[in-house]
Amino acid sequence: MPTTPKTLVRHSIPFLLLLFCATRSETRSYLRLHANGSETHSLKEKGDDLFALYRGTILANDSKRKKIAYTCGSGDLCGGVGDRLKGFASTFVLALLLDAEFVVEWTSPVPIDSFFKMPVMTNGEGLRKSAKNATTWSLIDAHSSSMELKKLRMSNFRELWRSNDFISIHLNGAVWNHFVMNEHLVDIGDKYSLNRFSKRQLFEVVMKYYFSTPMPALQNFVVREAAKFR
Repeated sequence: MPTTPKTLVRHSIPFLLLLFCATRSETRSYLRLHANGSETHSLKEKGDDLFALYRGTILANDSKRKKIAYTCGSGDLCGGVGDRLKGFASTFVLALLLDAEFVVEWTSPVPIDSFFKMPVMTNGEGLRKSAKNATTWSLIDAHSSSMELKKLRMSNFRELWRSNDFISIHLNGAVWNHFVMNEHLVDIGDKYSLNRFSKRQLFEVVMKYYFSTPMPALQNFVVREAAKFR
């Protein structure tokens, strides 16, 4: 039987409900409860400025730009939905700080672009296979190790991946703030004015940018399921 968005939705109900709620309703509720209108507008403007500058950077000399992929495939230690979203955000911030193009290899339990229209290339696996010098970097459950977190702030990632054109990242922690504090990446952090964002705000703008547009199959499913609880 061919796989369709409808069958994918039906077989992934818990994952979809958690992901959809975590990326839309929860964020909007947080902004309503903890920020007044001007602060919310200010955060939106800062997020818009951040992604506009990043898109412009990526479009320049795109063919030779290094690619960094958030990777979550079959057999990978991705964690639950929360861990995946934290790993996604952390990987994006690392790509941002390295002036690399952020791509996605999220295929487990189902391809993420089956449910969200994402403003990013999601064919990471194909890009990795066509890369001249691909590599993999993993950091799982780093939040439990202060030594690992210290390494994130001190490692010279530019030098580490100087010869690589594609890096698959396996990451499941909320460590983007440690990348921002990395002593070798301060110049790019200043370029994007990342000091304007708190840790939570940076997570919010990343989630809003990448997970705000559900595909019709997911949107219709959530509406139907929500109606059952009314």
